[in-house]
Amino acid sequence: MAEGDPAQIPALSADCSSCMGICCVAPSFEKGAEFALSKPALTPCPHLNDKDRCKIYRNLDWHGFAACGAFDCKGAGQYLTQVVYPGKHWRDGPALKAEMAETYRRLRRVHDLIEVFTLAKSLPLDERQETARQTALISLAPEDGWTAEGLIEAEAAGLFGDMQKTLRSFQSAYARK
Repeated sequence: MAEGDPAQIPALSADCSSCMGICCVAPSFEKGAEFALSKPALTPCPHLNDKDRCKIYRNLDWHGFAACGAFDCKGAGQYLTQVVYPGKHWRDGPALKAEMAETYRRLRRVHDLIEVFTLAKSLPLDERQETARQTALISLAPEDGWTAEGLIEAEAAGLFGDMQKTLRSFQSAYARK
């Protein structure tokens, strides 16, 4: 974490051993150069075992799953598993699986934005921009952590649009770099 950033920022690296394989369930994908088969959303990948691990992880490219090898949830999967839904699992029922998938989608956006605002620390931001950057990080990493309801409310209140506006305000700093 960069100096001056809020202390509650979650780890931004995937830890599949602390996750429930939600990235192999929630999204859909189409057969093509990156995926060897098509899979509808909310359907477990056929390569996901009953312990939520990929059976072909060591040979993803060879099996035609290059996108899986390149994918990084930036810690959203384990945050979902450990913080938002501790003790619960997408296998517990279709309604919970759908809810977890939507929560995961929101968390991925949050974690992507945390990464961007953390990296923005290296820009020559003026005082106003640096304050906005730190305020954004505080908004993206609430002290008490995210809940599914909190993410829904934040999205409805325009959190993601607000973050995009703040990032656009950094364009002048990026041009100075």
